[in-house]
Amino acid sequence: MSLILREFVISLGSHAKTLTTADIHSVNDAFTALLKAMVHQTGEMFEAARQPITAVQFDMARRFIGENLHSPDLGPDMLCTHLGVSRRQLYYLFERHDGVANYIKNRRLAACYAALTRGDTRKMISSIAFDHGFTSLSSFYRLFHKRYGFNPGEARSAWLEGRSSHDGMVTSFGEWMSQVRAA
Repeated sequence: MSLILREFVISLGSHAKTLTTADIHSVNDAFTALLKAMVHQTGEMFEAARQPITAVQFDMARRFIGENLHSPDLGPDMLCTHLGVSRRQLYYLFERHDGVANYIKNRRLAACYAALTRGDTRKMISSIAFDHGFTSLSSFYRLFHKRYGFNPGEARSAWLEGRSSHDGMVTSFGEWMSQVRAA
């Protein structure tokens, strides 16, 4: 447990200047749970401490990823260095999100989709892909089509024409709700 405390304090110290008010409350909860686990060394207390600490670390990782989607170097090594955690701990943090690489890929694809459908209509699709960390245009097209069921050009064309890019196919709960309300 002292190793977890040490890692948490080191990680926290390196990010102290960037913490928001909400972060401070979350860190306080995590630190309190960790101290309780140190005093009452039971399996139950250790497990109770793990959840808030993991939540704080994941939130820090999520924000870092969002701020660095443009970097082709964004990956596990960069995250481990920034967060001050081991690769094993990083993989644990992203276990529920199908892994670190998938999480980053999906965030990049979502950012590209948003840029294609709400962004600068004069910007080339390749520029949007490269601006969001993709290094291969063919890989970007393949991943985009696999994720959304249509290619980036179709998404942009549909948006420009004022229609949905997926022609009635519901891809999110929000879309389903808006269709239910309209009916």
